Amino acid sequence: MLNDPNWDKKTVIIDKVGELLSKTADYLETHRWCKNHLYYKGAVCMLGALIKVDTGCKNPDHAIQSLLVNQAIIRIAIKMDLRIVGWNDDHGRKKSEVIAVLREAAKTQT
Repeated sequence: MLNDPNWDKKTVIIDKVGELLSKTADYLETHRWCKNHLYYKGAVCMLGALIKVDTGCKNPDHAIQSLLVNQAIIRIAIKMDLRIVGWNDDHGRKKSEVIAVLREAAKTQT
């Protein structure tokens, strides 16, 4: 724990949806994020990141959105009261806000 720089960011995972949300937040910590595209030159939006982490597909445009990703979207919509596609693309949105929403939604079961 003392050697883990992210120990204070750890989330207690309560189910598979929470696990996907937490892993997606971890992914975005070290990878590029974008707006207005699912996938753009290696960067992904929030939805693209969920699909990429779930499927392992290099380009989320070529992957099928799974039931698990749909459940994650629903959890974010209910818990955070937002629609991720429009919210992700807001003019002033920051990558840190996207990661924070993913981590918060990972903590709660619907």
